Amino acid sequence: MHKLYRLIVGAAFSVWAVQGLFFSPPVVRSASAPPAALARDVSKIAGPEAMRTWLAALYAECLQAKREGRLTFELQESILKVSGQAVGRILELEKQTNPADRKTSHALRKLFEKNEAVLQFIMHSNEEVVEEIQEEKLDKVEDTQAFLDSPAWQMPHRMISLSRYWMSWSRYYRSLLYPSGASEARRLLNDAIGGFSLTLFDLDDPAIVAKSLFGRALCFKELKKYDKAVEDLQSIARNVRPNDPLYIWSLYEQALIAYRQGDYKAARASLDQLGTGPEEKAVTRVLGEAYKQLRERVVLEPRVAALQKRLDREPDKTGESAKRLCYDLHAALKRLSGYDASHATLLYRLVAEHPGFFASLSYEDLGAIGNLALADRRFKDGRYADAVKRYRSLWASSDGSIRRRLDELYFRTGYADCRIGRWKEALDSFERLQREFPHSQLAGKAACLEYVAAAGAYKENPGGAGYARYIASARRYLKQCPNPGDRDGAHFLLGEDALKKGKPAEARKEFTAVAEDSPHYWPARYYVARSDVEELERQAREDGRRSAAARRLSRDLEALFARFQRLAQRPKAGPDIVALAPRMTLLEARLFACGPEHSCNRITKTLQGFETRFPGKQALWLEAMDLRLACCDRHRMTDASKEQIRALSKRYAANEDLWTFLGKWAERYDQEAKALRREGNPVLGDAYAELALMLYTQMARIASGRTRYSEHLDAVQLRMGEILLALGQQERAERVYEELLGRTPDSAEALYHLGGIYEGRGRWDAALRAWRKYSKGVEAGSDAWVEARYRIALAHSRMGNRREACEVLTMIRVLHPNAGDDKVRNKIRLLEKSACGHAGGPAGG
Repeated sequence: MHKLYRLIVGAAFSVWAVQGLFFSPPVVRSASAPPAALARDVSKIAGPEAMRTWLAALYAECLQAKREGRLTFELQESILKVSGQAVGRILELEKQTNPADRKTSHALRKLFEKNEAVLQFIMHSNEEVVEEIQEEKLDKVEDTQAFLDSPAWQMPHRMISLSRYWMSWSRYYRSLLYPSGASEARRLLNDAIGGFSLTLFDLDDPAIVAKSLFGRALCFKELKKYDKAVEDLQSIARNVRPNDPLYIWSLYEQALIAYRQGDYKAARASLDQLGTGPEEKAVTRVLGEAYKQLRERVVLEPRVAALQKRLDREPDKTGESAKRLCYDLHAALKRLSGYDASHATLLYRLVAEHPGFFASLSYEDLGAIGNLALADRRFKDGRYADAVKRYRSLWASSDGSIRRRLDELYFRTGYADCRIGRWKEALDSFERLQREFPHSQLAGKAACLEYVAAAGAYKENPGGAGYARYIASARRYLKQCPNPGDRDGAHFLLGEDALKKGKPAEARKEFTAVAEDSPHYWPARYYVARSDVEELERQAREDGRRSAAARRLSRDLEALFARFQRLAQRPKAGPDIVALAPRMTLLEARLFACGPEHSCNRITKTLQGFETRFPGKQALWLEAMDLRLACCDRHRMTDASKEQIRALSKRYAANEDLWTFLGKWAERYDQEAKALRREGNPVLGDAYAELALMLYTQMARIASGRTRYSEHLDAVQLRMGEILLALGQQERAERVYEELLGRTPDSAEALYHLGGIYEGRGRWDAALRAWRKYSKGVEAGSDAWVEARYRIALAHSRMGNRREACEVLTMIRVLHPNAGDDKVRNKIRLLEKSACGHAGGPAGG
């Protein structure tokens, strides 16, 4: 409400000042042309800088007029009039600024101070005149009363009072430019109260007296001295006409104070008086939307409080009742949020705390604040794509709460786009921030990320302007970044780009710029080595051969790794070396892995004791294990692979990385087993199947003991069953399927395989139960249903239940005579012949 109210009253003030409603003394026109500053149309001063220049000129003209003896009362009245108009114009300029821009707010306060300097000059000049009269003239006059009534005495006092009057208004409005409750704001308000109080006694102009009372009431209100404010407002209402703008404003302010105190009944009473009295026609003209808005707030805010109370008491915060309450509360807060930042905060919190209720609403229905809350929630949760959509929808919002955060919205949009790899879009966000908010506190961070986004865009499209943009952005970043560590990071990225583009001299220059005590020093060299290893890996994948340059690069890398390992083995190795040691070790093993000889001995030696040397790095342990298994796999060393797999269950705690690792290698071994069997190598195929089974068994053990992975247990055991059947281990497969059915009795795949196992082992009663249960879960008449019914009949037949078998077979023939393929129908015909003594159906015709 603070900002909105300031704009409403400020607009009225500026109109009154220009029209002479606040100050309308008779002005005697001088025959000479007015000074240049007085001739300026104050209402057309374009911006704060132009206003500052004009006020400086006005003050200079005051000084010059006094030096030259031209500071007449007529000139002073003209100065006071334009100074009063300047207060209104400064308020209008404030409406054109971003409320979050502290620099602009400070500039506006300085404008008020400069204007007050003009008023103080007039006031002090006349105080000097009064003192001179008192000391030199007052005792010499013959008719004292006649002199006290003369302009010579009255006009200086009038100038003092009018200067104080305007200064009080200026200080009141200047106080509103400080944060609420600030000590400087309180001082200015108390000074304004003193000035307005003196004006009440010094001037006998009823209009100025009434407006002084009004100004003092506003000051009391800002200081939360509501009783005194209401006393002044009631005095105004008793002494001005009902259709007078001040009468209307005084009633409105009384309603506003009652509203602030939570007395909605009294607030409604004052508003009703405005809407029904003789001043009714003037209300809209004087108050505009302020009257309607306050009426709406007085009605809605008690409703908001009641709804919030009900929502707080709602036991089920996710149920339909809570949802309806949230929607009702959202509708009320959405309307109120345009009037007061506190309501915008409540609306934001409501949506942020109940995102599930509001995520399905359209952007229009949710509103700007709601979309901001959801965007911030998605941003916090790492759901950057959704956050970006909502942030971008807010860029053009006119909502004051959004405009105050627009620089942050640009930054978060760019940051989120960077996280999801949308580099060009991120650049657009950062460039907007730099262009529209060059003084934002986020501008430095935006510059830091801008070159990262430019690098990403270049990597996506290495040709054309992308490369130049990337280089320019990085170099610009180096010039602007205040943090040496960040500059080192920029050198690191530029060195990487130069290295990839085959510019070793430039790369060396950039990497050399990274200070040795910087955490980027060895990471920069690690990154170069990693890029080189990746290039060697690429060459190995493409043709498996190494060029002379590749061999030289390999030797250089080995030397680099040897140097690093010597540093890492020192007792007092630095933290950057210690942190990088496991990764450099893995990179060295990768170097050996991508050579044409693929030396398992060198890989094994490099990774020897890796887990013991680098405790607490399980994700890296898995990388080491991955390299070992890849080495064994390449050379078909299945026994060595088994040893490595056995170590997995003993050494690695179950987590998502381990689960993914196990699944990847289990799938890989399973596929290789099938391929080897197809190639006519069943022995090696079975060996790989055993490896897959070992990994799936570990996954099943993890899923059985940990709720987080329990949902995957069925799928894992199904794969285990398939592998066991392929290996001919029916008893183990039977146990696996029976365990699975103990948890999931309707698993069709488990029932199908178990039915086949029971048949193979001659357990026809168990097979009959399995096939009956299986047939209930498939569509009648489908191929699966026909096969299941046939197997039911077969089980009955093998158990000697010929009549039951015949009934099942007859049902198939009668209900679904054309179901199944020729092979199945022939099986049915043959079984029906033996069970029923005849062959029926189309197959037996």
